[in-house]
Amino acid sequence: MDKKEVVFRFKRFNMNHGLSSMRIGVDAVLLGAWCDVRNTSSVLDVGTGCGVIALMIAQRLPYGEIEGIEIDLPSVEEASKNFASSLWKDRCHVSHIDFLTYVKTYKDSDRTENHKNEIDLIVSNPPYFDSGVKTYSTSRLLARHQGSELSPTVLLREGARILSCRGRIAIIVPKDVGDKLENEVTSYGLMIIRKCYVRGHDKAPYKRVLMEFGRYENCRNEIPNTIVSYLTLEEKPGTPTEDYRELCKEFYLKF
Repeated sequence: MDKKEVVFRFKRFNMNHGLSSMRIGVDAVLLGAWCDVRNTSSVLDVGTGCGVIALMIAQRLPYGEIEGIEIDLPSVEEASKNFASSLWKDRCHVSHIDFLTYVKTYKDSDRTENHKNEIDLIVSNPPYFDSGVKTYSTSRLLARHQGSELSPTVLLREGARILSCRGRIAIIVPKDVGDKLENEVTSYGLMIIRKCYVRGHDKAPYKRVLMEFGRYENCRNEIPNTIVSYLTLEEKPGTPTEDYRELCKEFYLKF
């Protein structure tokens, strides 16, 4: 069945998300609201999909360029239209390119001569399922399953190469994936600055974790201990907790 345009309405922008590889979900909105955008003038949204995280960051930033990259062409086309119809159309851009090619092109380009490692924030809701399958029947399956081109590990390892001096990488992943990442990030010259465990309700286990990483050499003295927090989404079915409301109040209509 052909995909149709489906509109998701936020307080300050509307988005079509029916043509993209993944429709707008809670994980993306949490990350767009939670990531630290202070002292940020350049943002790279890896696997931007329909562009929801990019537009949320554009709303939060009074200035700065936001670039989305995506390998799924229908998603690129939809994100481009969403950006063009937003208040921040002059600051949001999308490219049809995979992450590894982007990093290589970025490192090899002339702009790095004068602006070496200029990206202040890399943000991603990366694919995390590892089934061992190399080809997928739909773009949604591709978006959900990691491969050699993009996984949480690839994102951190390669992302560290193009960060500015005090740049950060923010992601959301399943808790078990996050636990593994904590054990390997120092080998990429990164350290975890803060993390937030997420669960659906107070009887549920914490299944997701929002994570923010920075350069080890710049953060180790300023942030001796990782800042840890916890977020429960609902008091009861259909009733958001106050913490959830506070985090997403500038975006969700119902908040």
